[in-house]
Amino acid sequence: MNDVIYGSISVFFASLTQVVTGFGFALLAVPLLSLFVSLHTVVALVVFFSLLINIVVVAQTKARIELKEVWILFLFSLFGIPVGVLFVKAANPNFLKVIIGAMALATALILMKGTRIRVRSNVLAMGIAGFFSGFLNGSISMSGPPVVLFLANRGDKRDLFRSTISAFAIGLNVITLVSFAASGVLTADVVRNVLSLLPGAAIGTVIGALLTRRIDEVLFGRIVLILIVVSGVAAIATGIEKLVPLTGAARHLFFF
Repeated sequence: MNDVIYGSISVFFASLTQVVTGFGFALLAVPLLSLFVSLHTVVALVVFFSLLINIVVVAQTKARIELKEVWILFLFSLFGIPVGVLFVKAANPNFLKVIIGAMALATALILMKGTRIRVRSNVLAMGIAGFFSGFLNGSISMSGPPVVLFLANRGDKRDLFRSTISAFAIGLNVITLVSFAASGVLTADVVRNVLSLLPGAAIGTVIGALLTRRIDEVLFGRIVLILIVVSGVAAIATGIEKLVPLTGAARHLFFF
């Protein structure tokens, strides 16, 4: 029962964050859920919830979606998804936890600095972002960072940012779920977890939709980045604990 409560709280805040900012569900939910749910299960249920929430965001936003850019991102992501699915079936789950945490930390720190990189070819940059989004979505359900960084680096306004990344993510989520079904990742355990956590995700989505135009997004964005850092540190700590068991004073120092 405690796991359901903690899981529901996690997906509630992740869903609210996703609706308001256009990204962040996996960055928040995966590290938190992986603390007490099998990572293979987390990967599948996060993709499912992300699909539902992205549909809501696209329906809500009034910004014009740049379909050409969405298609470029999506087509390149198709090459990354199967590679990611094969990776998640063969890799050590604790190693993936460390990757999840590191990706969350790196994304948060780069966004906090407001760093921008000069890009000579917009299409090439979109292709690279799309491929790695597909790989990360198929492996650890964290497709957001590459595309988020690409759009943030370009300086897109909020509504265009939200509509572009959400439209891209819908196609990515659908393809990934099909890949999961074909590879046996979707199990009865995944279905049970989806059903138990669905109320929390639904409430977070509704509240997020209501708050979108009523909240100081700058302040909220800062809070989100702080939460991402905390989640990333937690995932790295638990992953390292399993990969390199600590004892005595070292365990007390790092894991309290």
